[in-house]
Amino acid sequence: MALFQSFYRPRKPRSFNHKPIYWDPKKEELEKRIARIRSEMIERGELPAEGVDEQAKPLAEQDAPRTLSDVERRIRGSFVQGTSHLRSQRERGENASTRLQKVIKLLLLMIVAAAVVVALRQFNIFI
Repeated sequence: MALFQSFYRPRKPRSFNHKPIYWDPKKEELEKRIARIRSEMIERGELPAEGVDEQAKPLAEQDAPRTLSDVERRIRGSFVQGTSHLRSQRERGENASTRLQKVIKLLLLMIVAAAVVVALRQFNIFI
């Protein structure tokens, strides 16, 4: 009976679950808080208004990578952390060469199995 109920009931579509890779809510909250406190200090006269521009650099600019290799490392790391299957492969220590070794071993195993079947059929042991 449950089979017919699930047969006639349409499946729910997958929901879109976007997880931003580069967004850090703590960092954004900290930047907003620093900007708010700076503006309050300027209003109270504790901080000069003309020196604010050089001091008020956003944290993102201060933490920006300096070279192309830093940018590449940062981007690659964030893509890996954003996908669960790549993250789990990295945690297990798998890379392209270990995956290739697995494929080669599987192909060799299939070739050996096929050779055994052919040999057994030739000697009429295997029907």
